[in-house]
Amino acid sequence: MFTETEWAYWAGFLDADGCICLTGTKGKIPVIAIVLTQGNPHILELGYGKLKIGHIYKVSPSRSNRGGGITFDWRISQPKDARFFLCGIEPYLQIKKDQAQIAIELCNLKMTWAKGGEHQYPMPQEIKNAQWELVYKMRELKKKEHELKTEKQQHWHR
Repeated sequence: MFTETEWAYWAGFLDADGCICLTGTKGKIPVIAIVLTQGNPHILELGYGKLKIGHIYKVSPSRSNRGGGITFDWRISQPKDARFFLCGIEPYLQIKKDQAQIAIELCNLKMTWAKGGEHQYPMPQEIKNAQWELVYKMRELKKKEHELKTEKQQHWHR
């Protein structure tokens, strides 16, 4: 378990160098994945070693967005684990707080549907609708974040 200081550290890490992603197959409701990227795997192992959630992956230079160098991703994608991590860091987030809150709601819906380990088939339409609504909100937030980032980059390149 993390201390309060460690939760704040990982919140800053996610704000600066992480991503709350929507992943999945086209036409299906995306799932949340938290990805923290770092060139030094030992830093990621500090968090993984305490929480034991997610996995650390080596990212090939061709897939890395860091100038071709090898990077490592700590990826947390199980809804229960993603929710746990996001709830821990959410009070300390500065930039991605709104994304985290939406992601927590998405995880809650997914866990409600899978309560007791048994899925209700088919997924009730009201849960599907609520998930899609949150997915659209998340996409809008990410679009605004990208526009703001681009605007800030242009400002600093003047």
